[in-house]
Amino acid sequence: MKAALVQLDANGDCLYATTIARQIKQDHPGCHLTWWISSRCRGLLLANPHVDEVVTVDLPDWTNASRDLIWALASREIMRRQAGCEPYDRIWIPQVYPDNFRHFDGTVRPSMLRGYDRPISVPIDPVICLTSDEKERVDAFAIEHRLLDRARVVLFECSSNSMQSHVTPDFAKKVARLSAARKMDVFFLLSTMQPLGRDLPPNAVSASTLTMRENLALLDYCTDFIGCGSGLTVIATCDQAKKLPNLQILDSKRSVLGSFFHDFLYWGKPTNYFIEMRDATPRVTVECLQRSEGSGLQHAIAEFHQPVPVTFSFLHSIGKSLMERGMYLDAAESLAHAFRRYPDRIDLRDHARRRVLPHCPLDRSFRLPSGSRQWDFVQECLS
Repeated sequence: MKAALVQLDANGDCLYATTIARQIKQDHPGCHLTWWISSRCRGLLLANPHVDEVVTVDLPDWTNASRDLIWALASREIMRRQAGCEPYDRIWIPQVYPDNFRHFDGTVRPSMLRGYDRPISVPIDPVICLTSDEKERVDAFAIEHRLLDRARVVLFECSSNSMQSHVTPDFAKKVARLSAARKMDVFFLLSTMQPLGRDLPPNAVSASTLTMRENLALLDYCTDFIGCGSGLTVIATCDQAKKLPNLQILDSKRSVLGSFFHDFLYWGKPTNYFIEMRDATPRVTVECLQRSEGSGLQHAIAEFHQPVPVTFSFLHSIGKSLMERGMYLDAAESLAHAFRRYPDRIDLRDHARRRVLPHCPLDRSFRLPSGSRQWDFVQECLS
């Protein structure tokens, strides 16, 4: 069987999709799996035993305009292949943006896994197989910056692509400067795809010379991790990673979109090393770091852990955007998945019944087979 998996971009999302590749190989032994991916994320698949072939689509930058362009290009090329002499027998598309928001329930990992048509029985952790060369590069970086000689080393993810956090490189540099002003013996490794500038404080260096994957080995030299719910947090929380105190700084306006604490509760994974903070300032971040030093992690959790509440304003904004494009069934299905996940939130069901379902017959796909299946599913979930 010839199969294709289409997940083009977003580092964290591509890492999540490696779970689907693993599941495909278990459900379809011997199949030839081709992954369509962007040039900026291709490196994540290095040495992946579940991927037989990679098709790369060039992504010049992370803007939505570029992401839309490569989505259209990949879709066109796949359709041409399907009409030619070597079509795929199966194609799976877990990518949510821009055309699969019908799967979206307000969180990332479950929404993506709905892009696979069978239950997920393999471990949900991403598949990352480091090479010896990657490990050697990390060892050289650690020697260059004397990481083993330092009392406390913090890997700091200081930018996010989905606006789930207000953390920026400037925010991270302020944290480093405040730590130095308080005479804290902490050394920061700043990781970001954005320019860091030349004004790094003396207790910080850029870790951006290492690849996203190489951070998995870099964590072995660290004592703490600060994240903002993006791709590096996916790596820092996978089973292979060294378990470190994990401080997550999130924007409460996006609800649980970037919340790994919420995600881990859903999947039944341990959460006792997370400190999740809403809209934290650099000063509060430093105070949390001080409190969590040594055996103080549980004290820091008690004082600073503020899980982001589950709200649906962001989900409703996605639904509004879909409806403005005439995609009423996709908006309804998204709400149906959310209500299945949060069945006690009757406000979700009421919103769907009042604001969305009456418009579904106006959807252009309403009378098509796929639209009929969507409508049946929506009615079953929201009746």
